[in-house]
Amino acid sequence: MSEVELDVLIARHRTRGILTDSNVLLLFLVGLCDVDLIPRFKRTRDYSAEDFEILRKLLSRFEKIVTTPNVATEVNGLANHLRDDWKIVFSDVFKERVAVMKERFVPSANASRHDRFPTFGLSDTIMLMSAEDGQLVLTDDASLYRLLEWLELPCINFSHLRQFDS
Repeated sequence: MSEVELDVLIARHRTRGILTDSNVLLLFLVGLCDVDLIPRFKRTRDYSAEDFEILRKLLSRFEKIVTTPNVATEVNGLANHLRDDWKIVFSDVFKERVAVMKERFVPSANASRHDRFPTFGLSDTIMLMSAEDGQLVLTDDASLYRLLEWLELPCINFSHLRQFDS
């Protein structure tokens, strides 16, 4: 994806928002707690402060961040691995941010009937179904990204953003 293609995709979805997968949302929320925590936390150590800044700049270009109950639950569960003192800080940031996110609900029963469910599981299938409905998806999951791209659904691979100054 070129920078021009990225800009067009963002412009097209700016008002509808962007749905982030759990790893990307966790990076964002941990970075809001303290960017120095990113490389020290087991669940975000594959990212850097620079990655957080790229993500922060990208998300600021949208009117809203979209989540699902499944993604929010996964993020909360991953954050439970933080030290107790950071859990308190994270809880405050999570509570503040989730209150302003648009939450998209897809019943688990519907997702489990999707033909991709056996391969992708519940959370990623709901992200796929959201993309099928026109929702822009931001993921660092290579398998999910390849599927969305192959199906020509609106998606951004977070790893590709590292080449741009978003």
